[in-house]
Amino acid sequence: MNLSHTKIGKHVLLIILTFVSVQLVAVKPSKTKSTTPNKETRKSLNLKQKASLFLVKKLINKKVKQEAKNQNPKKNKKLASASLWIGIIALALFPISLIVAAYTYVYTIMVPSLILMGILSIFAVVFAAKSLKRIKQNPEEYAGRKQAIAGLVLGLVVLFFWLIVGLAWLGSIGLFQTLYA
Repeated sequence: MNLSHTKIGKHVLLIILTFVSVQLVAVKPSKTKSTTPNKETRKSLNLKQKASLFLVKKLINKKVKQEAKNQNPKKNKKLASASLWIGIIALALFPISLIVAAYTYVYTIMVPSLILMGILSIFAVVFAAKSLKRIKQNPEEYAGRKQAIAGLVLGLVVLFFWLIVGLAWLGSIGLFQTLYA
């Protein structure tokens, strides 16, 4: 008999659900209108019945959560999240490289980090713009407007800072070349 793992899993789940339903039939119904047994009824249950009740509650809660997810189809916010995280990384890159350079006395590490910071800030701005465009065109499918705006702001701030630092660096190179030439 050649059964795949999914068929075996389905059979095991069917057996468990059958066991749970048989055990719940043995539970005496309470006179109250609540769906869960009251304290007196729960005290009179044996271990199998309590386990069955626990499993059924878990299955019902899982089903309710799945239905709630299906009610809100706004799931696609990956691009907005990416823009936010790239903006955060770009913002944190300069202080981290500055601290590393200060402790190691190797200031040449600043050049690659500045280049990477500029590239990441451009990606953050582009991803945020694409995400905001998608959200505007299809708001039922896409979400994450606040994340996209935050990613856009972070990307623009880092890009502005990058341009200022880059221009200052280029100016200082030109100044040193004229002074020491």
